[in-house]
Amino acid sequence: MIGERALRDPLAGSGRGDARVHRVQLECVLALIDRWPDTIRVQVWPDHLAAPGLDDHCLLWELPALEGDGEPVIHLVGYVETVLGVFYSTRYAYLSRAFDAFTAMMNRAMRFDESRKCIEDVVAWSSSTG
Repeated sequence: MIGERALRDPLAGSGRGDARVHRVQLECVLALIDRWPDTIRVQVWPDHLAAPGLDDHCLLWELPALEGDGEPVIHLVGYVETVLGVFYSTRYAYLSRAFDAFTAMMNRAMRFDESRKCIEDVVAWSSSTG
């Protein structure tokens, strides 16, 4: 999930070099989507929507592993950054809340195809302006 503002505004400085670096970063996102379309899915969160229930920056992973009998199992892991520091969690209570909020965001964000088009448009605009 990438915020629309993060797509459209290069990081601090806003000099020409920053805009070029930003464009290259977005081109890398598009390349990753193309290379691993079943694994990497990107959605853009529109500026006009408020994010539900995520008080802090968080990342959620589903990490596949093999059990002793060779059967695949998914381990859920959450990473959270707060004003007090960072932590990883595998606690169901935390993961459940974070996954619920993230699922709500996925349902309201731009669809995958719309998100890709939005990123492509930003890259094209950035390329045309130098």
